[in-house]
Amino acid sequence: MKKIILLIFVFGLFGCKKELLTSIDSRQSIAQSSVISNQKMENPYSLKNMNRAYLNLLQEKDERMVGMEKGIALNLSKDSMLLAATHSYIRILPKDSLHYEELLADTTMDFFDYPLDVDISEGEEVRVAPGNANGMRWLYTKVEKSSNNPLLKDAEFIEDLYIPTDLAENWDQNDLEIQHSPTLTINFDDILDESLRITGHDDDLVQGRRRSNRRWTPSATIKVYDETIKAYVPIELAKVRVRHFVRWRTGYTNADGYVRLPSFRKAVNYTVVWEQNKWDIRDGHINQAYYNGPKMRNHWHLEINGGKSVYYGTIHRACVNYFFKDIDGLKRPYAPGFLKKKISFYNKTNNSYNGLHRPWATWLSTDLFSQIQIYRRKDEGSSYFTWGLFGTSIHELAHSAHAVHVGRGNAILTSKMIAESWASAVAWYLVSKEYDRLNYSLKDKDLLNKQDWTPHVKNFSYSPIFIDLIDDYNQSDRNQKYPNDTVNGYTIGDLNNILMDVRNLRHLKKEVKSHKPSHVTDLQIDTLFLKYEEAVRGKL
Repeated sequence: MKKIILLIFVFGLFGCKKELLTSIDSRQSIAQSSVISNQKMENPYSLKNMNRAYLNLLQEKDERMVGMEKGIALNLSKDSMLLAATHSYIRILPKDSLHYEELLADTTMDFFDYPLDVDISEGEEVRVAPGNANGMRWLYTKVEKSSNNPLLKDAEFIEDLYIPTDLAENWDQNDLEIQHSPTLTINFDDILDESLRITGHDDDLVQGRRRSNRRWTPSATIKVYDETIKAYVPIELAKVRVRHFVRWRTGYTNADGYVRLPSFRKAVNYTVVWEQNKWDIRDGHINQAYYNGPKMRNHWHLEINGGKSVYYGTIHRACVNYFFKDIDGLKRPYAPGFLKKKISFYNKTNNSYNGLHRPWATWLSTDLFSQIQIYRRKDEGSSYFTWGLFGTSIHELAHSAHAVHVGRGNAILTSKMIAESWASAVAWYLVSKEYDRLNYSLKDKDLLNKQDWTPHVKNFSYSPIFIDLIDDYNQSDRNQKYPNDTVNGYTIGDLNNILMDVRNLRHLKKEVKSHKPSHVTDLQIDTLFLKYEEAVRGKL
């Protein structure tokens, strides 16, 4: 095996420059399906091709070494494996959904549900045939040769790779020199460029056959269109992946929707992967939600304005708010010992509901089942669409947070009216907070704050009881059929703490009296609860 020397150059002093390219917009309508070529491309990182390239360069340098001791004495048969494999390119077919989830839960690996040595266009999904009767797709990745991960014991070997830079620290800032003899070294990027040339990927050669020393820094800005405010909103913490064949790196967007990734020398394929360490958005039950972007050597500016991606982006916005933003004392939808949230988006309408929380899935020790399901809405294109979808996502996450923090037994014993009214209050609070942040006054607030609720509505469980304890608006001033709400001053955080000991309306009334603000009387609370108690009695 050849000795590897890492030479760290000081940029600017030694002419090896990292290039920050001018931003070029790539705004486009969302392509719903990626087109994947059935023709396998020659992989320039394969050990076979890298050795071919290495031999070509050694022969060339041997011919040019005038006045120096050559000392190479190439023998193509003897030296056919001049370079040793650093990685294996593999694929694995999950046996079933449980095996699939175990693979994806391993944070040491990145999987792709399409081959990495084929040409692929932009789109939200890649249509590939399932690999077995269970509908599972092949998953592709690379692993170090020293890997012995038991999850991969049934993996299928595709080919050996030579990517020594992926074994080095600060790989994007190093020039890697392969020392063949005391007097001869070959730069890794020269070998890669030669491999690209002999495998027919001349379009990746930026300045002819030989490498350009100018690194460039991939970056992206990701935004999603908000029908409510009629503007694009930056997506924070979006996972953006850049890839050149079997080399890839990942970063997360900041509050401006911007991410800067490690440097490359070649054009890269951009992808948004809709997952984070606390949640994972799926396309249906199984498949990872993502968007495959363009291959280019420039900044990627993605403005999501349709397709499934507008759902993914808005659900993701809701998750960022609930999991990481200031939510005024609300309990987060996670706790130690619980798996990350699996949220399935189904590209079809549901006549019964827009979203669903499945509490039993929260308490399982496997993330085989999605805890939350979100469906396509019938109000697409309306001003209600985005905040409605955002609110539905928050509503279901509130159910999940409640299930996590009160425990299995208590959650099962909690009445539907308490559970749904609480989730409705959290949605009201966080949707309002989000649009206040965007300096926008919602025009459909009655749909959100439920101030038109009466004891006789069909879905009486979705009541504004928790909202009434917080706000300073008395809806009975408009009509006596509404609750007489003279109570205010509770905070959303106070109520979340109270909720830990509440299973039904009677419990709630007792607890709010025990924790009432100084200016609120028991008589006011009794008066407020009259309409809600009437609703419960009417359904008994």
